[in-house]
Amino acid sequence: MDGFTCSSNTKKSSWLRGSGRIELYKEIKFDPWVLCEAIDIHRTFSENEIVTGDIICYQKILKTQDLPKYHSVASFLQHICDQKEEEMKRQILEEKIAGLEHQASADRLEKVETLIAYDQMKHERDNAVRQVNELRDQSTHAILKFSRCDLEQATEHFTDACKVGDTEYGRTYKAIMHGTEVAIKLSSTESLFQQEKVATELESDNLHRLIDRSAGDWPYKEAKQLAVLGVRCAEMAREKRPDLLNDVWRVVRPLMRKPSSCPYFPPASPEVCVPAPFICPILMEIMKDPQVASDGFTYEGEAIRRWFDSGNNRSPMTNLVLPDLKLIPNRVLRSSIHEYLRQQKQQQQQEEGSVT
Repeated sequence: MDGFTCSSNTKKSSWLRGSGRIELYKEIKFDPWVLCEAIDIHRTFSENEIVTGDIICYQKILKTQDLPKYHSVASFLQHICDQKEEEMKRQILEEKIAGLEHQASADRLEKVETLIAYDQMKHERDNAVRQVNELRDQSTHAILKFSRCDLEQATEHFTDACKVGDTEYGRTYKAIMHGTEVAIKLSSTESLFQQEKVATELESDNLHRLIDRSAGDWPYKEAKQLAVLGVRCAEMAREKRPDLLNDVWRVVRPLMRKPSSCPYFPPASPEVCVPAPFICPILMEIMKDPQVASDGFTYEGEAIRRWFDSGNNRSPMTNLVLPDLKLIPNRVLRSSIHEYLRQQKQQQQQEEGSVT
């Protein structure tokens, strides 16, 4: 044992050994603030020189087995290299972890930027769709008509080079009309052409152009009702045609019972023909408050309301059940009627002035 410090009454004992026993002594907590003085290592005290109150301080020498053993300098250097290698591995792993954390942070930032760009593009797309819809609502639909000469020129006189389809119902040709690629259908039968012509006039509410007045004035309401039914019966697909008993006969039977001379609003002058769209199909009079029903036809507001109030939920024109009983004012037609009546009044005044 190596003795070190003691106070004024501290003594070093040479007879203390690591395997010896200390009796009548107790271990006390050493106060680090106690001033100790070094003692000569070669000075020893006998057992009878140690009295009560003496403080013995000693340091235990480490055992040989507690210290690392190296058989040679090479093994020591190898141990140092191993420790250095472990340190380098730890440093490499820490660098990899830092790199992965940096990459994850960059990925999160890129994801946020992508979401921001997506929201911006979606907002621009919604604005573009809204503008297109607004322009589409503002634009008017125009029906273009082409002469046979124009059609022959566009299809190179209906050559096979322009033909894209050939069926029992007709041929279809590809052509360019006014800078737009279109399909021109050449019907194989005259009846099919007449069917498409009637359907077109019905869609544009110009059926009066097809009515033959050589047999007298046709009641417009019944004529249009019959024309709609005829177009449905001429459908190519059988499943689209109306049922003869439930649909066709229900419309044709009331028409057969009505007299041929239905009320018709005569023009003020034999030379003046009132435009058919101005006439209410129910009253057969010029409309004052035109209203569009859910069947697509326009009626005098008072007349169609009376029709609904009487319990009818079918169209006065097609006799089919209406989807709803809502009415929409036809302001464009009302303006046209007012302008027509104003012109007729001016013309009548001019004629009366010329007579006087």
